[in-house]
Amino acid sequence: MSRLELRTDLSVIENNARVIRERIPDDVKVMAVVKADAYGHGSVEVAKRLENKHLANCFAVATAEEGARLRRNGIESEILILGYSDEEEMEIAIKNRLHVTIFSKDSLLLLKSISENARMKAKAHLKIETGMHRIGIAPGADLKELLSVWKEISCVEMSGVFSHFSSADIDKQYTDTQFDLFLAACEMITDFGFAPIRHIAASSAMFKAKYQLDMVRAGIALYGVADGEIKPLVHPAQTLITHPVRILNIKPHEKVGYSMNFEADRETAVMTVPCGYGDGYPRSLSNRAEALVNGRRVKLIGNICMDMLMLDVTSAGYVDERTEVVLMGAQGDERITPEELSLLSGTIPYEIMLGFSDRVKKTWVY
Repeated sequence: MSRLELRTDLSVIENNARVIRERIPDDVKVMAVVKADAYGHGSVEVAKRLENKHLANCFAVATAEEGARLRRNGIESEILILGYSDEEEMEIAIKNRLHVTIFSKDSLLLLKSISENARMKAKAHLKIETGMHRIGIAPGADLKELLSVWKEISCVEMSGVFSHFSSADIDKQYTDTQFDLFLAACEMITDFGFAPIRHIAASSAMFKAKYQLDMVRAGIALYGVADGEIKPLVHPAQTLITHPVRILNIKPHEKVGYSMNFEADRETAVMTVPCGYGDGYPRSLSNRAEALVNGRRVKLIGNICMDMLMLDVTSAGYVDERTEVVLMGAQGDERITPEELSLLSGTIPYEIMLGFSDRVKKTWVY
């Protein structure tokens, strides 16, 4: 019995991937985004499952080391580093057959130099600036200059071109403006004789036919967070499980936790469990979140501590030290989702899912 366990059900992720794949045309590739340890779900475990089931054509990571780790664990599909790569990371990328993101003439020339020194051909996707203002080459004169340089470089293949929507789920007009800029950039790239795979749609836009182009990037939807028609069809795959370390009955007007900001208004059964903000469970959920005990929702009371939190289990039925407590996930007919916790804590589901620390035991259901 673990102190605190984050259990990931890979069959749920497989089902989510299948739901996505079935709704994307056969001639459009699906890139599975497994950066940040697959949003906290285990990049190696997720990538192996999707590769074995032929549910992803390729994978995306954020750093060269993330991609190299997949290679060391047997992943053979193409892997794109979505973010910035420095000299050391480019060297790792070439050795591990990773595709690098190029977003400036300087980054292209650096990759060229490293490729020549390694005597190995490099592959890269060109990132276009369409309105996120993070990284990317601006359409127009800057892009034209870069393409003129790239045209003379034989050791770096332009295997893809991409951009990223800022707010595809909330601002259609801005999304279309970004899309038009991207298409104009792609036209210039074609005029220079390149034929890269084109992709711009991530989870919030990938089911809109006009944005699909040659490939879509499945990120958060893979892990059960989605809007629109697939929302009821995909499900979160993580369950955060713990057990009581103490169950105590307190009297009316007795207080719980740091700062004494919870005061009992009746006789209350207080359960202490070994999970706190040191484990990545947000302190901002103090006196706000709920947990599942015996299939029932119970309230979190008092301030969350670094290593523990307390629950009001007065109405939870019989409990003892073997009682399973679910802080996120399903138990019986109830479910606490990353979305629920993110709304209560003022953040986004991504941060909830990948925020758990190394001292949380991570397991997988295959």
